[in-house]
Amino acid sequence: YLPPAINMTKPDRQLRFMDSCPRYRAYLADEGWKKDAQLFEESQDVEGVVKAVSGRLGMVLDLNSTKAIYYLCANEMMSPSQTHGSKFCDLLSDEDLVVLDFMKDLEKYHKYSYSFPVTYQMSCLLLGHVIVTMEDSTDSSPVLMFAHEETVVPLFTLLGL
Repeated sequence: YLPPAINMTKPDRQLRFMDSCPRYRAYLADEGWKKDAQLFEESQDVEGVVKAVSGRLGMVLDLNSTKAIYYLCANEMMSPSQTHGSKFCDLLSDEDLVVLDFMKDLEKYHKYSYSFPVTYQMSCLLLGHVIVTMEDSTDSSPVLMFAHEETVVPLFTLLGL
């Protein structure tokens, strides 16, 4: 058994392509990409979720507090020690989750996906790196790369997935 060689000192420009793309940084700074998500946050659907969760708790909540419950629910559901459900998820109905999921997806669509071509075109550097690495591979040693959604979603979008 040979442990994999890990080079942690080399900057991963391929995985952090968004940090070196001025057009993408300008797109994010403009904040126009948030418009659809903000309009949806003001919709009757989202207002209905806030009211429903407020009613379940017996207190008046705002959207930020409702989002916090949603994120806490998600974090609890990912916890391996959470075997008996989530008290935060118990506050959200399936319909609430559909609305809150869509709200988050809408933001991610505009931030990382098809909304503005540069959001996925900038992942060409990573795709090129993956192709060259696969073509240059002379053995069966795996090449592992780990990344978050701001890297993976633009790459998947570029690939049409």
